[in-house]
Amino acid sequence: MKKKIFICGISTECCSYSTLIQNKKDFEVLRSKKLLKYINFPYSKHDNITFIPNKFYRSLPGGPVDKKFFIKTINNITNDLIKSTHIDGILLIMHGAMYVKGISDPEGFFIKKIRSKVSNDCQISLSYDLHGQMTDTIIKNIDYFAAYKTAPHIDVNQTYSRALRMLIDGILKNKKNHIIWEKIPVLVSGEMSSTIVEPCKKFIKI
Repeated sequence: MKKKIFICGISTECCSYSTLIQNKKDFEVLRSKKLLKYINFPYSKHDNITFIPNKFYRSLPGGPVDKKFFIKTINNITNDLIKSTHIDGILLIMHGAMYVKGISDPEGFFIKKIRSKVSNDCQISLSYDLHGQMTDTIIKNIDYFAAYKTAPHIDVNQTYSRALRMLIDGILKNKKNHIIWEKIPVLVSGEMSSTIVEPCKKFIKI
């Protein structure tokens, strides 16, 4: 029997001080073949897996995300997930800098809900921005993690592929991944966060 991988996500970068609230009109939704093409992965080499491209909501950086829209969106995705029975793995395409008033950890909130809708055997792989915010909730509810290694981000597609490849190896070859989250006491200003200059140039090599 073919293994099944469900693909979904929501990605944006928010300025919490902005008065311009992001809503449905601000998000582009990639689904089906368009979503598969966007990830740009050699699916044909994995004929023992059925890829289920659901929905990927993405927007340009903006203000906070409307809470009602956010809840409706994740309910939309999780309802589709429930209908897709016997899922072996989930690829989540995220950013890590979302702000929703009243929800302190929107990404963690979404990922935890996804985890609650699948069996304990289902494995979850997360693709993230280099500057994304991590939390205990996120770490506890995923099995694999991949983030951009460059800023400016020139390895987006490679990161998606890496997250998906780890997930496939976990499902088919039982390759286990051990995620360790260590907080580093360093604060880097925005203009110094590029990986082509110090100090981040050195950090990315560690």
